[in-house]
Amino acid sequence: MRVSARDSRSTPRAMAWYTAFNGVWRAVEVPPPLFSGAMAVSSPPRSPPLAHQFDGFVHQPGPALQTIECIGRLHGETWLVARLAEGASGARTLAPLLVFMGGRGGAGTSTVAASVALRAARSMGPAALIDLDPWGGGLDLMLGIEESNGLRWPELSQTVGRVAPEALIEALPRVEQLSVLSWDRGAVVDLPPTAVSSVLDGALRGFELVVADLARTPCDAGAEALRRASALVVVVPREIRAVAATQRLLRAMSGHSAPVWLVTRGPGHSGLDAIEVASALELELIADLRHDPRIAAAVERAEPLVDRGPLAHVADAVLAMLQASERAA
Repeated sequence: MRVSARDSRSTPRAMAWYTAFNGVWRAVEVPPPLFSGAMAVSSPPRSPPLAHQFDGFVHQPGPALQTIECIGRLHGETWLVARLAEGASGARTLAPLLVFMGGRGGAGTSTVAASVALRAARSMGPAALIDLDPWGGGLDLMLGIEESNGLRWPELSQTVGRVAPEALIEALPRVEQLSVLSWDRGAVVDLPPTAVSSVLDGALRGFELVVADLARTPCDAGAEALRRASALVVVVPREIRAVAATQRLLRAMSGHSAPVWLVTRGPGHSGLDAIEVASALELELIADLRHDPRIAAAVERAEPLVDRGPLAHVADAVLAMLQASERAA
């Protein structure tokens, strides 16, 4: 590994962006406090101590930034960037991750997920909403920020290594205190689980809550989110076919360990009530979303009804269940 140094006028924010979103790491700008901290972190197994890797390159902290040029093995570079990102963001408790999925298509899952995320951003602090359904049309469109500047999944699909939380917050479009990572209206690109893992890791370190909206079709990206989930919230209409579809979906997802919570949606033409749906699915019922004709119109206008009404009730119930689950853990 060859290392050199120079002065730079780049800012720490620019450093975070560069380290977070370059797929192949070549130049990493490091503020002196972070650089000196990086010298002290432990090295990966069966590798020389980090100080030895930087033999002859120990500088006293100063006002200028140092630039490290790392040309060597890819796994060494990835490991280095992960350590630098850890130093930049500091140690903190990971935020909870709520994953939402519809028991059948058209269940209104994205509406519920977006409402929970926006309600959390208003009551808990900065939150993130991550769209993992490439066929859903884009959550940024639902929230009315489709023309806002910021990254979407196609620009992040090749992300590897640790993503700096500050860089992620800066890069994503926002509505109030809710940052949104959505799909655009272009061609769907492949989303490797490594990219999902990197982005989720940065989000869980940078926000108070992360909400992910999953596609119903099993995929590696969804499996990665489920692996990290604090809970899976399934939204199911009170219909016989919806219950049957949800049963099949849950059997296909039986490998994950997160608790599964149920939100039902009515009214159903079959006459099922929320308790009967929960009993058939053997799931814990969190809330029942009553029919409200304003919801569909509000979604079309990109005006989620989170201040009052049935959606606000459901969002509060889900967040209260999350807080109770965290206290009990």
